[in-house]
Amino acid sequence: MIAVLNASIVLIPCFIGIKTGRAESAIAEFSLENRFHMQDILSKFFTGSFNITEIQNFGMPPLFCGVIINLLVLLYFMNSKIKTREKIASFALVLIFFISFYFEGINNLWTMGNKPAWYMYRYSFCFSFILIFLAFKSFENLKEGTQIWQIIFAIFVYHIVAILAIGFELKTINEILVRVDMILALILGTILILKKIEFKAWKKPITSVLTITLLIISAGNIIINAEYCMKVLKDEGSRNTMSHLKTLFEFNENRFNQMKTDDNSIYRVEAGLRLTANDGLAFGVNKVDFSGSTYSSELYDFLTKLGFSSEHVLVTSDTGNTKTMDMLFGVKYLSKVYYMKETKDYDVIYKDKLENRVQNPYALSLAFGVPKTVLNEIIIDTKNTFEYQNKLMQNISGIEEDIFVKASNVQKSLENLEVTQSKYVKQNKEEAGKISYNIKIEREDDIYLYLKGHGLEAINIYINGENIKISPLGNKSKLFHLGKYKKGEEVLFEVELNGTDVILEEYLYYERGEIIEKCYSLLQKEQVQLEKETGRKYKGKVNIDGKEKYIIFTIPFDKGWTANVDGKEAEIIQVQEMLMAVKVPEGEHEIEISFIPQGFVSGLSISLLRYNSNYFVLCYSKKAIKHLTIINQMIKLNH
Repeated sequence: MIAVLNASIVLIPCFIGIKTGRAESAIAEFSLENRFHMQDILSKFFTGSFNITEIQNFGMPPLFCGVIINLLVLLYFMNSKIKTREKIASFALVLIFFISFYFEGINNLWTMGNKPAWYMYRYSFCFSFILIFLAFKSFENLKEGTQIWQIIFAIFVYHIVAILAIGFELKTINEILVRVDMILALILGTILILKKIEFKAWKKPITSVLTITLLIISAGNIIINAEYCMKVLKDEGSRNTMSHLKTLFEFNENRFNQMKTDDNSIYRVEAGLRLTANDGLAFGVNKVDFSGSTYSSELYDFLTKLGFSSEHVLVTSDTGNTKTMDMLFGVKYLSKVYYMKETKDYDVIYKDKLENRVQNPYALSLAFGVPKTVLNEIIIDTKNTFEYQNKLMQNISGIEEDIFVKASNVQKSLENLEVTQSKYVKQNKEEAGKISYNIKIEREDDIYLYLKGHGLEAINIYINGENIKISPLGNKSKLFHLGKYKKGEEVLFEVELNGTDVILEEYLYYERGEIIEKCYSLLQKEQVQLEKETGRKYKGKVNIDGKEKYIIFTIPFDKGWTANVDGKEAEIIQVQEMLMAVKVPEGEHEIEISFIPQGFVSGLSISLLRYNSNYFVLCYSKKAIKHLTIINQMIKLNH
């Protein structure tokens, strides 16, 4: 009881922190939508049911514990030695877990209403422990509480479920390994029967031998499943192998350390790496530490609207973004690894066989002064990232001119494709489809193509016949920087579709360099040169020229952030959907921001109170035991 109370006390501040922070919108989006077909979950109780989707945010939970556990759990509910009310309570607990797995909103409640970034069913191990515990109780009461016919019936039920799973081809089922499970169920069930009747060899019971045999076979079953899981991870998730991760980590650590040595200011890097939405716009080294194991759907939507390639909870900067976003978010360096092609015309500052690093001359600080137009809302069609970026920059800079203008002189052609209401369907399913954009250049500015839709993971990109290698990430949106060309030139951009049919909307725009320079010239005057005191505390000075001004922070808004202007607390305003701003008067000021998760202070206070109370309870218990011992001795003496 004390343990449950302690756990509840700890969870209260955690819930407050997450609810009033990044998960507030997630709780509002509570849904009872089912995550899979209920019958398919039966496949997860058989060997070889592991699938790579289990560690991603779709698929079903990992539930396999072994054939023997399945049999013993069935026998648990038939065991006469176990009380009926205990069985009812156990069944209710198991049912709660099934409901949690099945319904989207209830599943999210296990992470305080917030969607985790991968590993969706993080609590599924609790369900496995419950099954193992029930199996142990069943095994413990096997001799007196279980009849032989019940063991035979459990084997029969297991085989019927296995046959149905194979027959209906349930999702993730492995037919060969399921047939092996059926044989194992027969063998293990026979051992349980022999153990039940205390089978004798050479006139001596061999109960211990049978138990050891049971353990050895069950261990072999678990090992086979583990081997299969590792094979799936190796075949389907080779990018996540330890050797790959180690090589990737060492390579990136070396280049990031070099950047830190060369430049110790606060900035972001477009590093040719995938970025999860819970990394809080931290595109590289010297980042603002603002992350967690769950992500904000608001931040994910914001990043997607800004044109970052997206796939579920992932966004990535490795296919590039616009110079405008590089400027706004302080992306000072672009570090492209060997498999990426850099097309932006920034100055190259470092180059070797593996990396091509360039420097953005227009990168702003992570905080700078802006006019009161920053309070204006963005109310536009968010499918078009260029129009969204136009409105965002107009609100932030106060400059009404559009940075992005639509390319009009474009001829589009299709090969092996038919299009109906933005859906591209291949005529010959065995061959690739191709969309070609023949562009006659109208402006000597950077030109971009933004693709928005579904099924974009299996595509090849060609510019004037040259294959441009890109990351496979991004099945919902991709933004491509096509480069800069002379007026009158013709550029052929081709999208080759190698996968299934796709739903696709295309936007082709020029980025006006003179407007970027105009915005930068205005915004760079009142930059806050932030200095990192800790991972979650930053200070800087700024000189504000004019009234009705704000300092905007290109850091995702969260209620855990606090701000001080000249030592006095200032109100943080949520602006432009996911950014932060603080109103400041004219003149020179010292700005400080810091992050403490909501509920941290109350959680710390409650935790200290809990531990103190536990200490006093323990001391009191020891005294009580001592007094009871003395009284007991006195009673014995009197007798």
